[in-house]
Amino acid sequence: MACGDGAGRDVASPAGQLDTATQTAAPDNGKTGECKIEPPEATLRFGQREQTDVLVSVDWPGPDCHTTDHPFSTLPLSAKPITIPAGARPELVLSVAPSSLRAFAWTPDFQSAETTEADRIEVSFGEPNRPNLVDLAAEPLIRQLLPLHMLPVGEYAVEVWGQWTEGSAAFAFRVKIESP
Repeated sequence: MACGDGAGRDVASPAGQLDTATQTAAPDNGKTGECKIEPPEATLRFGQREQTDVLVSVDWPGPDCHTTDHPFSTLPLSAKPITIPAGARPELVLSVAPSSLRAFAWTPDFQSAETTEADRIEVSFGEPNRPNLVDLAAEPLIRQLLPLHMLPVGEYAVEVWGQWTEGSAAFAFRVKIESP
């Protein structure tokens, strides 16, 4: 069952992000119960700079609830990118080790991004696929260096998709690679 407002409607916060507060759910037994969404956290770091994830989607089943939010046409991102020099490898830190992890970088059209909150934007995925998609060959570890050193100077969306025993979650980061 999807977490909802008790009337069968899904509950999600703006910009396709899920609210991590307790939400009312309609459990399989037909009674209204509580659903606590607690997916892992993700942070991208380089030196003293860091960016906490934008939670894009979560599929975190619980005893009374199954919650999913998958934006199909846009990707929420931080309004301000984390800046790293060309050739550098920022560290991805997860609060819990996943059983599997995939990461991709691609080049959205930041010129047509829409501001959704003071610190968030949304970019279009583009048609038919994400432009210039690069598989970052991530490993299922709590900490790892992402191979962004292979990307040329530019601005990117970095998407991280993880699977845990409890469910799956996706995160997004905005990265700007500059000449050293």
